[in-house]
Amino acid sequence: MKPLIFWLRERHGSIRAVAELLGMPEATLRGYVYNRKRKNIPPQSAEAIVRLTLAHRPPRSRLDTWEVTPGTLWS
Repeated sequence: MKPLIFWLRERHGSIRAVAELLGMPEATLRGYVYNRKRKNIPPQSAEAIVRLTLAHRPPRSRLDTWEVTPGTLWS
């Protein structure tokens, strides 16, 4: 999870900006990144981080659509 948070920090400029986009306190997000004793992140927070990361993906291609719904590419 730390690499995703660092990637988001590079994209948005700061941990504070990422925390605002995630709707969580900055101290909580910093704890996820810098607290060495912490081994797990709550599922809801992990899901939000992944969703924000995936939001930066380019729009789906026709091949992605075909993979999700077989047969739609050629119809």
